[in-house]
Amino acid sequence: MMRQDIDPEQRIAPSEPPPPPLDTPPAPRVSKPSVPLAAPRELPKVTVGIRVKLVLLMVATISAIVVALASYFPARQISELRSGLKDRASVYAGLASRQLRSAVAFNDQETAREVLGAVAKDPLIDSIAVYTAQGARLHGEGQVSELAYAARRGLGESRVFALPGRVVAMAPVVSLEGPRGTVVLELSTRAASEARNRLVLVALAAGVSALLLGTALVWLIARSLALRVERVATAATAVAAGDLAQVLATDGPTDEIGVLSHGFNAMLDQLRHLITHIRASAREEKTRLERLVSERTAALDRKNQDLKLVLDNVDQGFVTIDRDAHIVGEHSRIIETWLGAVSAGQSLWDCLDAASPGVRQNFAVCWGEVVDGIMPIEVTLYQMPQRLEANGRHFRLEYKPLGSGDDFDKLLVIVSDVSALIERERSEQEERDILNMTSRLLQDRGGFLEFFNETKGLVQKICSNKNDAISLKRDLHTLKGNSAIYGLLRVSAICHDLETELESLGPNELDCVRLAEQWERTCIKLKLVLGDDEQHSIAVDEKDYNTVLDAVKRGAPSSSLRPLIEAWRLEPLSLRLNRVGEQLSKTVERVGKGQAEVDVSTPRIYLAREELAEFWSVFSHVIRNAAVHGLEAPEDRVELGKPAVARFALVAGVDGSRFYVELRDTGPGVDWERVRERAEEKGLPSNTPADLERALFADGISTERSVSETAGRGVGLSAVREVCLRQGGAINVTSTRGKGAAFRFSWPVSRLRTLTVLEGAA
Repeated sequence: MMRQDIDPEQRIAPSEPPPPPLDTPPAPRVSKPSVPLAAPRELPKVTVGIRVKLVLLMVATISAIVVALASYFPARQISELRSGLKDRASVYAGLASRQLRSAVAFNDQETAREVLGAVAKDPLIDSIAVYTAQGARLHGEGQVSELAYAARRGLGESRVFALPGRVVAMAPVVSLEGPRGTVVLELSTRAASEARNRLVLVALAAGVSALLLGTALVWLIARSLALRVERVATAATAVAAGDLAQVLATDGPTDEIGVLSHGFNAMLDQLRHLITHIRASAREEKTRLERLVSERTAALDRKNQDLKLVLDNVDQGFVTIDRDAHIVGEHSRIIETWLGAVSAGQSLWDCLDAASPGVRQNFAVCWGEVVDGIMPIEVTLYQMPQRLEANGRHFRLEYKPLGSGDDFDKLLVIVSDVSALIERERSEQEERDILNMTSRLLQDRGGFLEFFNETKGLVQKICSNKNDAISLKRDLHTLKGNSAIYGLLRVSAICHDLETELESLGPNELDCVRLAEQWERTCIKLKLVLGDDEQHSIAVDEKDYNTVLDAVKRGAPSSSLRPLIEAWRLEPLSLRLNRVGEQLSKTVERVGKGQAEVDVSTPRIYLAREELAEFWSVFSHVIRNAAVHGLEAPEDRVELGKPAVARFALVAGVDGSRFYVELRDTGPGVDWERVRERAEEKGLPSNTPADLERALFADGISTERSVSETAGRGVGLSAVREVCLRQGGAINVTSTRGKGAAFRFSWPVSRLRTLTVLEGAA
């Protein structure tokens, strides 16, 4: 609407451009920039223009002034007319009152007529009358209204008041003798009304004329201002759209709008010069940047070649992956030597799985936790696999995030070949194992040789078992425990790894070659220590030797000497129990439970080594169970009022017709509620104490929350129970919460052919 009133020929007029600034080179004007400017923002549209606003404002102001004046002046004039009428009526009433004193006093109608007639000549007087004190009308001109006539009574002084269409004036006629009568006159207000109407008409005419004249003047002024402002707005809109060829006319008045036009033209000139300068600078900068990029690219190519040369000749492998585990950028050439072909965009986990089948899932699961960012990145990266075995080599993996905090973009994976280190550690561990075996051999040759023969059988059984998973778990667990007790930590570690692998693989898929190879190396080194086989020799305890010697000196009969000498081929039960007690003490220390004392109590009982050999082989599970579950930490024991040094009791003997071995501890006792929970998870009966005791020895039941090298798999006690029952034995468990537990294993004496009790022998 506003732009329709703009004369297109007057919007933009050419003008001489101002001289360019001294610091910028002159540039020719162009109708449109050769390089398009940035897309302009959408400008708002005009709704109500300045012209309309100015006209409305000024018309409203003039209208208010005209209406106020047209109302004020007629009202004031009419008020003055009414006031004049009241004054005139009061004067007439006062004059008539003085002139009529004698007429009223003497009832002189002629005098009254003359006086009233002279007053009535005023054309504004409608009626005038004089009344006597008795109320009789002495004379009058015109008819006095009833209201005025009634108001005359009791008049004590002059009064003037207005009635509709007239003004009434009353005055008493007073002589020296007192009141004589009343003069009443009424003046018509017709002349005042007619004058008011004339004034209103005149005021309206003057107001309308002033309004029309003011509106015309306002329109002209507003149109002039609006046209000039619209020119500036149109030019500014065109400039905002990218047209820098706009020029505003500057030949008008030099008011604020004129100064704005001059400033607008100057701003456009500066803007054009600035754009020209920027384009020239941009071309120069582009040339410089292209040259710089070329130089930097060449330098980077040289550095990349040098870096690739370094990467291809170091002993460590470097590869970078993104958050999707895809390989990005360059990688060390040795990576392909170790793992096979590697290409950018390929998943690193697929490459590792190709070199070492089966590892992809483990890497992918751990990597998912790293990318999710739920836990700190240091924690999740620590959980990533740190070791990899592929193509007969051992590798260590390190992970370095390339970015800030948990919001890393890439990850550097450093692969190091630690095969030599692993081999050295293995050799060192084997040497330590040989040292441990030598120490055990010197301390208890018979016991160690028994362990050696049992272990040889277990290794053969494990390597040949391809079907029975339960038996394989028990044998691995037994071998792991016995090897740890006798110091063969390398064998124990391999068994622990095989146990872990067995959880996801079947018996026929389990690779036991490394266990067999390790045991073979151990046997070779052990033979160097053992020398000639001395398993057929008999070792006699000094106490037994002295007993026989004393009997011979006393001349004891051969019938009493025979059992003593036959017992030399048997193993003293005290030797077995002392060996178990020593193993228990060392196991307690190894699991971090402090120190322990084992009280061994047994009569002079002898058994052939092979009589309960299988039971003694799995009894190591009971030892570890006592060390892990049967003890609190030393500081917890002190808080509970127990000695810091744990105490165990290892008791054996013959009770009636049964031979028994019992291990008692002073720990927290069996957590039967935890056993109940685990039994319910496995679907086993758990309603009675007998059910819970059977569940305690069931496969997969453990009160530990996590699996460790010592406990947590729920295999050890089940192996003990299986062996004990197979040999015709029985198991009884008694426990008091917070006081301790006792495990008793017993067999009928009739099942033990070599059982010999020498208590009270000669």
